[in-house]
Amino acid sequence: MVYMIMLGIMFIILSICSVFRGGTNMDKVIQFYKNPQQQIPKLDVYKELDKNAKISRIIHQTAPSDKSKWHPIWEHCQASWKRNFPTYEYKMWTDEDNDTFIKTKFNWFYSTYKGFKKNIMRIDAVRYFILYEYGGIYADMDFECLKNFEHILPKGKVSIAETQHQGDPNEKFQNALMCSPPKHPFWLHIILNIYTNKDSDDVLLVAGPRVVDKTVYAHPDIVFPLEHKLFAPVHSEDFKYMRLENKEQMEKNLKTPTDAYTRHHGTSVWI
Repeated sequence: MVYMIMLGIMFIILSICSVFRGGTNMDKVIQFYKNPQQQIPKLDVYKELDKNAKISRIIHQTAPSDKSKWHPIWEHCQASWKRNFPTYEYKMWTDEDNDTFIKTKFNWFYSTYKGFKKNIMRIDAVRYFILYEYGGIYADMDFECLKNFEHILPKGKVSIAETQHQGDPNEKFQNALMCSPPKHPFWLHIILNIYTNKDSDDVLLVAGPRVVDKTVYAHPDIVFPLEHKLFAPVHSEDFKYMRLENKEQMEKNLKTPTDAYTRHHGTSVWI
């Protein structure tokens, strides 16, 4: 009897301490989305940071289930990830998969998700939740993998590709290629930052590269930049030919930089 009473007292004390500390980072994000009238909470990125966490061995991509909506270069790029990461699980997320995932796993965000003014905003936002939940490598469909790069990805950090548009003051990083251990707190900061501009018409601002930039600038020590020269090199001939509608002609004219790991073809197909 005394033992049970002691356990009850300990449970109450732990509960009070949890409330006093404000709960986990995820608790704070959920509470804010459920009651956004309160002040935006401050998250402790280091409180739940596992410095030894490894990138999950899974490749994530998202595209319409109807392949007639795919840009001709996408299948070429998709195959490149499977070829260069043969031991990784490959997961294709359709719009329907994304909707079910958010509704099931992150129901508190679902109304915000459905309320976005453009579908590309949902496509942008869901990738952060996918990387938080599962970790791994997320790549846009127009990102081509030239060779395996898992050996350069550090433990305990998220790795994000710099934009090929260097010199643009509004875009230092892209959300087109990102790598992460599961449950990394960086993504909770992005999810919290999304709320600020959720009603905007600006695609880049709501859940695109600008929200990534904002979060990286706030926590640069937990982000490993994937250098644009190696991950998003600009090759004028590539960008010329990528817009051809004939897939065979595109592949014939693609040139492979010897030192690059990936390249971004920038098809800008926002469906």
